[in-house]
Amino acid sequence: MKRVLCSALGLTLAACRGAVELPEPPASEATDAILAEYESPSGTVDDAELNDTLERVRLRLDELDIAYLPKLIVDLLTALGRRVDSSSLPDDPNEPADPDRAIITAVVELERVCHGWTDPAGAPTAQENGSTEITATFKRSKLDARLWGTATGCRERVTLDDAAVTLPSIHLFLDGTLIVHLYGPLPRSSDEAAFWVGFSGALGRESNVHDGVMFDFRVIDRRIEFRQPVDDGNIIIGVGATSVEMRSAGASFHCDLATEACQRL
Repeated sequence: MKRVLCSALGLTLAACRGAVELPEPPASEATDAILAEYESPSGTVDDAELNDTLERVRLRLDELDIAYLPKLIVDLLTALGRRVDSSSLPDDPNEPADPDRAIITAVVELERVCHGWTDPAGAPTAQENGSTEITATFKRSKLDARLWGTATGCRERVTLDDAAVTLPSIHLFLDGTLIVHLYGPLPRSSDEAAFWVGFSGALGRESNVHDGVMFDFRVIDRRIEFRQPVDDGNIIIGVGATSVEMRSAGASFHCDLATEACQRL
C-alpha cells in the first residue's frame, strides 16, 4: 500500500492531517485564455498596417526592457528548482508521477532576496533591496505547471552574459504580482527555460519606473514572445537580436528592426 504524505515546504515544514486543501493559483481562467492566444492569435495585421504596427512594437520593446525580464524570472525558477531538488520532489509538470514512490501533496514556497543595484553586490537584505516570492504546488506527486508569487520592491542589477549582442547592465525595479506557467521542467539555465509569465504592478529601470503595468511574455525555443494589442485583438511578437516576427490570425511577417523591411512568411 502506498504512503500518502502531505507537507508545506518553505520557511517551515508542517505535518498535515486528513484531506489536504492546496492553495489555488490566481486568475486561472484568464491565464488559460491568454495562453490559448499565444497558440492562436486573435488579432490581424495586413500589409498596409505593417509600418505602424512595427513602430508600436519598437516602442513597447524600449518601454518594457523585454530582453532583461526573462533573466530575472530564470534566476527565480532556478532557485526554486534547487529547493525542489533538495526536497526530492519532481521538477517537470509534464512527467507522470512515479508509481513506485509515495504519493505526496505539497506546497513549496520560496523567498529570494534581490541583489540590489550596487556593483559589486553587497550582502543581500530584503529591507534595502526587496525580495521575490514564488509558490509551487504538488498534487499526487506531480508538479502543477501553474506557479504564482510577488515581487516586493525588488531591485536587481541585471546583466545578460549570453546575449547574442552585447547589452549593458541595467538597474531593474519590480513590484507586483507574478503568475508563471511552465511548458517544461524548472530550468537550470536560460537555455532550458520554457515558461510564460504574467505581471501586474510597477516595472522599469531605476530612473524610469512605470506604475500600473500589465504585461505578459513567454520564453520558448530560446526565444522571447509577447502579445501586442491591435484593433481586433492581439498578435504575437517573437523577438530576435535584430528583427521581430509578427504572428497574427491571418498571416505572419518577419521584420528587420534596422531597415523596417517586412516579409510575409
